[in-house]
Amino acid sequence: MQGQLAGLACALRAWNMEKPPSIAEILDLARALEILGMEKLRPKTAILLLPLLAKTPSDRRRLSMNAGFEGLVYDSLRHRDNL
Repeated sequence: MQGQLAGLACALRAWNMEKPPSIAEILDLARALEILGMEKLRPKTAILLLPLLAKTPSDRRRLSMNAGFEGLVYDSLRHRDNL
């Protein structure tokens, strides 16, 4: 999971978000995933995780449009594999 979260941090920065999550917020996300018993990010978890990742309405809209969150999960895996 840590590799995918590192990949997620890279992917979010590449998405040029209005307010990308800080490292502390990525760590909060890791803790939330641990509490929820999730071992990896999945596209179907968007409804739970969007509030932790997107702070502005435009970022939330962008990540929730079409395959936005699904693309983010894919990008996180691609970045993880390149780390």
